[in-house]
Amino acid sequence: MNRLFISCCGRKLEHSARAIDLYKSRQFNLAQQLLELGWEVTIISAKHGFLDADCIIEPYDQRMTANRSQEILLRGLRENISATKNYVFGGELYRRIIRELDPCVTELVGANRGNGDHYSALKQLSEISNKEQA
Repeated sequence: MNRLFISCCGRKLEHSARAIDLYKSRQFNLAQQLLELGWEVTIISAKHGFLDADCIIEPYDQRMTANRSQEILLRGLRENISATKNYVFGGELYRRIIRELDPCVTELVGANRGNGDHYSALKQLSEISNKEQA
């Protein structure tokens, strides 16, 4: 089983929705594709901590800080993630949470560490997963 941990983003719908649908960015389009391929998708929310993709939430405005990242890490997950192949997409404050929970996690970052470069790494993972399903 594969699992994607993905960071929340600033652009959101203006009404309650499933977490996977609430966030409006191209990386969430790819996360939706992986979900449809049978992946587990867990969102790391600056406000809510760990969210299942299907969890219904309200829009919010909260940025991730080092203190908030540490709080989420200390609360941890309700489940053991060692049985899944884990990938994480997001900024350093998000990735460090998952690195602490799974030192073998694959971080989806590009060589240049830029946002577009990170997206390319996630897109490549999605394309590989699509080919494997075909």
